[in-house]
Parts: sequence; C-alpha cells; structure tokens
Amino acid sequence: MKKREITTQQILESAVDVIAEKGYNAAKTQEIAERAGVSEATVFKYFKSKKGILDGIAVHAVKLFGRAVALTPIKELLETKRDVPVDQVIDFVIEDRLKFIQKQYPLIAVMVNEAQYHQAFRDTIVAEIFNPMCEAFEAYYQYQASLGNVREVESPRILFRTIVVNMMAPIFQRVIMEQPIEMDALRGEYETIKDILKHGVIK
Repeated sequence: MKKREITTQQILESAVDVIAEKGYNAAKTQEIAERAGVSEATVFKYFKSKKGILDGIAVHAVKLFGRAVALTPIKELLETKRDVPVDQVIDFVIEDRLKFIQKQYPLIAVMVNEAQYHQAFRDTIVAEIFNPMCEAFEAYYQYQASLGNVREVESPRILFRTIVVNMMAPIFQRVIMEQPIEMDALRGEYETIKDILKHGVIK
C-alpha cells in the first residue's frame, strides 16, 4: 500500500471514530488530524474542500470501509452457500452480522446517525451498500424459488427491504438511544426475526 493510501486510510479511520463519539456537528478536523497522527493541513490536502470536508470524509469512509465490511461478506456468503439449506444460510447471515456489529460498531453508529441528516451520505450508503446487497439477495432468492425452497414473491426487493428494516431496527434503537450493544440480547432478537421469517405470525 502506498504512503498516500495509508495516510488516507488513517484519516478516514480517525474520522469514523471522532464522528461516532461526538456526532457530525461536534467533530473537528483538528481532532481527526491528531488521531490520525498528521497535521490539520494534511487533512485539508487530502480532502480539499473546507466547507464540505466532514461530508467528504464521511462519504469516503463509507466507500472505503462500507463495501468491504458491510457488503462483501454477505455477497460472498449468498453466492457460495446457494446449495446450503436456507435456514442454515440465515444462521450464517445472523452470525456474520453479529460479528460485523461487534467489530465495526463505530462505523455503524456513524452511518445510522449521519444518514438521518445528510442526503449525500444516504445516497452513498444506498449506492455503495444497499443496492448491491439487494441485487445479491434477489439473485439468491430467485435461485431458491426456482428450486422450490422458498415461495415465489412478486418483488424480492420488497422482501429484502423488510428483512433489512427488521435487522437494523435493534441497532437503530441502541444507537439513537445511546444504549450499549449486548450481543446475547441482540442474538436473541435476531433469532426471533428468523423464526418470524420461517413461520410467519398469522395462524
């Protein structure tokens, strides 16, 4: 990795940490620079627009880290586990997301908080993470439907949105309410979601 790439990554990682701790409005480029071990002038050299520097850093952070840690593992899992029973794949997905949450919570907190207020940030998340993940899910679901393992639905995309909302709701609650993440409790909620997906709620 070249020096410029290393410095860029250091700045982005520091930005994620600072914004996660203090929020977008309270985050200062000086503190981001200090945590990255560079001067504030270096931060402005890499992210030239002073007016939009925090927006730029946040968007670049999602592009750099979001696809790698949020999208790629799920996409690969759906592609490589096509012939594994669907309920086992759901278990794999749950465990993968729990590991992701535990390891990348600062990034998740930034994404949840800043997506509420910044259109450019929302657009980046949708383009870089949500849409590609939705495409991977649609391909997986259509394959399973062709085998008769799941029922055919008119729009797998709507089903995907429903699953994402249910998976993210416990995270949104904890981030917005500034509650700690307790992995055992979160695992229990995801197991309930899995049960609802498998059996529904109407008798």
